[in-house]
Amino acid sequence: MKPDDIAVNLVKMNGDNISLSRLQREAFLLDRCGASFNLTFIYHHGGPYSFDLAEGWENAWAEERIKVEEEKTPHDTPYWVASRNDDDDEPGAVGSLSADNVRSYLETMARFSDLVLELAAAFVYLKEISNRGDAVEELKIRKPLTTRDNDYLRRAVDLLSHLGLEASELLADRR
Repeated sequence: MKPDDIAVNLVKMNGDNISLSRLQREAFLLDRCGASFNLTFIYHHGGPYSFDLAEGWENAWAEERIKVEEEKTPHDTPYWVASRNDDDDEPGAVGSLSADNVRSYLETMARFSDLVLELAAAFVYLKEISNRGDAVEELKIRKPLTTRDNDYLRRAVDLLSHLGLEASELLADRR
């Protein structure tokens, strides 16, 4: 599946108004849940990021397959959100996952804030690249404010558990 098709399908299945950073985190976690998108992710902008997926978003926007508009955070920082540009049916599959499976995963992710989604995706990414099994320590270094809060960590573990991804070590040394 091409990156622009992944972007379009995830925008459609999210029901509009999704930011590129949230789309990146969702695509990464869906890939780890079995979607097999064949995208390369690096740690960028606070978590897993695929430049190919970002280019796919840009191409889909240029081809008017999605609408992209600028919005602003409460602190007046601009960011981009996408919505569907047509009334096409949702896909039958996204990557190697059925549309029903993807929809179920996305519904689970929708119950969690962007911050929790980013924390969960960053942990999974760091766990994969860690040669010494120190993903928790690396996460604490990269995300000191959110990892100090046990509630954020519990919600990240809860999200990953619902997705079938292991993360119990995130709370192993917490009381």
